[in-house]
Amino acid sequence: MQANSEKISSKQLFYLLTLELFCLITLFLPEFLSNRLAQDAPVGLVLGFVFACAFGFILILFWRKYSLSFLQNKGNGGIMMDAMVFLLFIQTVLITVFVLNITWEIVQMFLLPEVDRFVILIVFYLVCVFASSKKMEVRARMAEFCGRFFAVLFIILLAFSVKKIDLNQYETLFMNSPVKLISGGYEVFLLFESLIFSLFAATFLNKKTDYSNALKKSLLCSVLFGLAMLLVLMGSFGVNYIGVMDYPAIRLLRNITKGGGFLSRMDVLMIGVWLFSLFFFVSGGLQYAGMLLSSVLDDNTKKSVNIVLFTVIFLIAWIFGNMQNSYYIYRNYMYFIGTPLILVVLIILLLKKSKDTQGVNSDE
Repeated sequence: MQANSEKISSKQLFYLLTLELFCLITLFLPEFLSNRLAQDAPVGLVLGFVFACAFGFILILFWRKYSLSFLQNKGNGGIMMDAMVFLLFIQTVLITVFVLNITWEIVQMFLLPEVDRFVILIVFYLVCVFASSKKMEVRARMAEFCGRFFAVLFIILLAFSVKKIDLNQYETLFMNSPVKLISGGYEVFLLFESLIFSLFAATFLNKKTDYSNALKKSLLCSVLFGLAMLLVLMGSFGVNYIGVMDYPAIRLLRNITKGGGFLSRMDVLMIGVWLFSLFFFVSGGLQYAGMLLSSVLDDNTKKSVNIVLFTVIFLIAWIFGNMQNSYYIYRNYMYFIGTPLILVVLIILLLKKSKDTQGVNSDE
């Protein structure tokens, strides 16, 4: 049992989840969707949200049935639970590497163009490693403290960008085939699927029944932020231009702040917000990967194994080289292997728990 000071509230879990999703939904998603689906990008985002809601429902059922037993099996949870831990570990490593490579690209492209990639990557990574060693309660409190300010700042900057929207940029929807739309929505879901990390933080909740509320609110806020950013970008630049831009959200903010005055350097502040969100995601990924290893290994080996883990993740990020390579590997693995297997394992575990419960009730 954790001490009461190590517990987190439903509101803190909501801010933690939303902040971790924020970087992917607003930074990466607009460029990806515009490139894949053109004018149907909003449709793809909504479909991805629908898939994510179905996945969230499965996670809520899983949490209700397994709760604190998750990540506390020490290798004795059966082959299905061990398989889930293994699949989550691979997903956590790959998406953490992906976000790491987004980070150094943004810093070098928009803030420190003359600084070597290795320097940026190692400095940011060491800060994330340090943060990952802190208790979940510390990260949750920080997310709650910063989340409100970040949301207000993001909304203000979106409001200033509305005046640059050209309504002629919006085109007729549903120009792509249903198969392509569903495929695009499924790829959006691959980013929303990081919601499964909520299971790690949820083990520290004050009230276990608060998990579903935090998950639902986080999912809804994330898709609203993403849809708002996507529509503003489409109206400002046009969907074809967004598809070939590097980080269009940042370039939009640079456009609206380059005129000087009150917003003259707000672009740097907003980039700082995104970097903080990326920092939360990477430090969380490192912490969650460590928790997954701890669930199957002896406590005495935890420290040495974590050192090896952190080193391996950094080396993978360095070898993958950039965001495009990292996403290509993450996408192909999750699209064809990771997501189908995780869904199958989750459903089997739910059916197994229901069968065991019915068996106990019949014995009584």
